[in-house]
Amino acid sequence: MRRSVFTNVGLLLLGLLISGVQKADSAAVLTAGMGGLAQTPFFMILFLVLQSLLILYLLPHVRRQKQIQKALRGSEERFKAAAAAISDALVAIDEQSLVVLFNPAAERLFGYSREQMLGQTLDCLLPKRYRDRHRAALANYFSGGASSRVFGSPLELPALCADGREIVVELSLSLLSDGDTRTVLASFRDISQRKADEEALRQSEERFRELADLLPQSVFETDGQGKVTFANRMALQVAGWSTEDLARQPSMMDILCPEDRQRAVSNIQRVLLGELLVNEEYALQQGDGKPPLTVVVAAAPIVRRGQTVGMRGIAVDVTERLAVEQVARENSEKFKRLYQEYQALLDHIPDAITLYTPELTVVRSNQGAARLLGFPVTELPGTHCSALWVGCSAAGEHCPVERCFRSGQVEQAFTKTDDGRSWHVRAFPVCNKDGERINVISLASDVTRQRQLEQEASRANHLASLGELAAGVAHEINNPINGIINYAQILADDGQIGEDNREVLRGITEEGERIANIVYNLLSFARDRQETKTPVSPGEVLSAALALTESQLRKDMILLDINVDPGLPLVNAHFQQLQQVILNIISNARYALNQRYPEGHEGKTFAIRSEIIQDAGEARVMLLFHDGGTGIPADQLPKILDPFYTTKPSGAGTGLGLSISHGIIEDHGGRLDIDSVEGCYTKVTIELPIAKGNELL
Repeated sequence: MRRSVFTNVGLLLLGLLISGVQKADSAAVLTAGMGGLAQTPFFMILFLVLQSLLILYLLPHVRRQKQIQKALRGSEERFKAAAAAISDALVAIDEQSLVVLFNPAAERLFGYSREQMLGQTLDCLLPKRYRDRHRAALANYFSGGASSRVFGSPLELPALCADGREIVVELSLSLLSDGDTRTVLASFRDISQRKADEEALRQSEERFRELADLLPQSVFETDGQGKVTFANRMALQVAGWSTEDLARQPSMMDILCPEDRQRAVSNIQRVLLGELLVNEEYALQQGDGKPPLTVVVAAAPIVRRGQTVGMRGIAVDVTERLAVEQVARENSEKFKRLYQEYQALLDHIPDAITLYTPELTVVRSNQGAARLLGFPVTELPGTHCSALWVGCSAAGEHCPVERCFRSGQVEQAFTKTDDGRSWHVRAFPVCNKDGERINVISLASDVTRQRQLEQEASRANHLASLGELAAGVAHEINNPINGIINYAQILADDGQIGEDNREVLRGITEEGERIANIVYNLLSFARDRQETKTPVSPGEVLSAALALTESQLRKDMILLDINVDPGLPLVNAHFQQLQQVILNIISNARYALNQRYPEGHEGKTFAIRSEIIQDAGEARVMLLFHDGGTGIPADQLPKILDPFYTTKPSGAGTGLGLSISHGIIEDHGGRLDIDSVEGCYTKVTIELPIAKGNELL
């Protein structure tokens, strides 16, 4: 307040002084000067007062001006320090477009020193293509024609460095005004790396989208509410959405079938909680009455800055695959059934069917092969054929399987194995699409029975021919024998023949009759057999058989022990068939006795007994044949009646005798039993029912 009063007073006195001076004579004042004035007390005092007042008035202003200058210098120093410390490049230009500020960051950014840039234009910092436009913009601005819209808004533009490199900078402009003086402050920030990263990110996203669009699977992303934020081409196609639909961020629930929506909501919550979703199957609705699509979805959470913001997943359309799998399952069941039928068919084929590799190892075989070769069917694969066909007579170059691999044609051969069986083996090639032979199928048939039947038929034909010959010979013998017997009888009846000669003649007669009896039995056995059964005497059948074999038995020094009731009841039978059975039993006994006793021995005995027995209230005739020969092994005894089974070595028997005999006895309503101990004996029992009254008529 006081300072204000002094100020006002000083201004008033200064005004009076100026007014008084103006009224005085200007020339006197100039002449007298200050000395003149000093001579005047009034003016002297007035001058001193005014001077004091002026000093009092101006002193605060001077002090304040110094303070302002000091503050300005401090502000400038702080601005310079800030400009030097800031990481952005700062460049200031005045109204003449000359650089007045170039901070260290600008030096590092552009490669020019501060001394090089102060007082220069900004042309060297701009690519040539932008310099004219820059000059025109500055001139327009400083002339007052430009608006302030560029200030405060960052701009991105290229800049030129001292080494010729172009960089991308972000420019921010600020206006500094000091009265009528204006300065433009420009802040430059190098965003080249950021732009490169943005470009790389853009390209990466573009590649991702292109790759995603190439995938045959649906790729999608959703936010935390299940709204779709990204979908590739396949996802849009499956969902039936357009790009405009995707821009509206549709919900996944819109395309799910109602029955799957609740489960989908639950699964989305699980994924948002951090779980992985794997192989979840959903049904998607389709328009136009089309059946739903079935997709399998896998999804994972999208995590950004530690927060789950959505989920990313893949959906695979498995509709066709499921249809194919269904057809495949049906076909599989069908093929499985066909395979079972095919395998059952193969397994019921009695022949051995085997698939071989070029190395002659078994790939697979049927049950027939397992039965015939004596191996479990599971052990046959991988087995070499030599282990199956032991002692095969068609090995090596004669093997039909090897020949088939070489020729590619169907090959066959007849072969025998160590167990005495005969085989008919046929080999068929199996080729791939290139015609290469990769396997051979072998079909092996056990023709042992067939061969034996052929041999038996040949033997039967031979016997038939022999029988015809024997019949012819018997007829030829029978006539002279009858003549000899008659002549001997005539001579024996002559009374002039002495007793000694009569004994000779009786011997001739007896031997002639024996020969005649043998011829009769031979003719009886050789003549055609009648199919009808007639009452016959078991004793007569036995006598007829012994008449044919007794001479041979005695020649082999076999002792006969026969105890057969001559009055045995008649049985209803075929005479020749019963004779054939007894002849077969005698033949087997003779063979066994000769095997055990090649020479004469007291144990080389063949005994025949007869009995009348009762079986279930029925009277039967039993004939028992006992020999002390080699006997039959216990393990072979159950199979002794099987066709073609023989204990004799190959060539010594056909294995049909006992089998046929067993069939004949059963056909007669009887029973044939065999009991034997190896190395001791063999006992054969025949039981036949006694002929009833009506059968005797």
